[in-house]
Amino acid sequence: MLVRPRRLGVDQRAWLSESEALTEQAGYRLKVLFTQELKVLNSPGRTMSVLRPLDAAYLYRRLHGGPTLVVSVGSALISTDPTRDPPNKRASRTLEDFVAYKAFYGLVRSSGDVKGLFRDFAAWCEGAHCDGPTDPRALPLHVFDAGSERIDLSNPAGVKAFRQSFGRPREREDHAGRCWKRGFPHGRSALLVAGRDLPAGTHWDVSAGGRFHLMNSHEVWEIKGNGYVNVYPDEYVRGPRKGARNQVRRLWRAKKYPS
Repeated sequence: MLVRPRRLGVDQRAWLSESEALTEQAGYRLKVLFTQELKVLNSPGRTMSVLRPLDAAYLYRRLHGGPTLVVSVGSALISTDPTRDPPNKRASRTLEDFVAYKAFYGLVRSSGDVKGLFRDFAAWCEGAHCDGPTDPRALPLHVFDAGSERIDLSNPAGVKAFRQSFGRPREREDHAGRCWKRGFPHGRSALLVAGRDLPAGTHWDVSAGGRFHLMNSHEVWEIKGNGYVNVYPDEYVRGPRKGARNQVRRLWRAKKYPS
């Protein structure tokens, strides 16, 4: 997966060509997503590169279909609130943070970076980097509200710290007070997280016993009373069946872009 601005410098074009050649040699599928250059509010002359909501959703969904290398030519941000127009730099997360624990990520700054990324990705694919549905790395961590905590989940100590902060895998509570309860697997095909196959339909029942909002990269949901939604590892949100629709509704969804 290649994330890049539409306009490239001379060096960036060379790195892009090298990435495309190595992708073809390795037999990988290449998908290119373009960032959008936006002015930073109240900072004349400064810009930020933003991946639009539907592209972010597409990218995150693809991470769960197989081992994925995400190569970024230049920096990229994803808004933490997809309804914000224009996005705000403070209310955004980096692409690296967005794909963390679900893909192998690399920012290209030189020709050497390109070769190293493909070499390291091949080694990464040899193992599994998630222990299954109970592992916090299976969560869609941009939907689960961890507050200001930045816990490194790449080691057992970090996984233990996550459990101490948010509870045991069967029933966690995020920073916003929302309960993430392991649901009985149903409703969807099997997903893969960093080399680990998850049981088909793995998800969490998310509730709070009151009115709250839940956002993924391209939607905003409102849940009231005893209502809850199913949230899957690839950030897919499933609302209730007909009987409980007065408690759950999708408030907003990103639309297709103009051609």
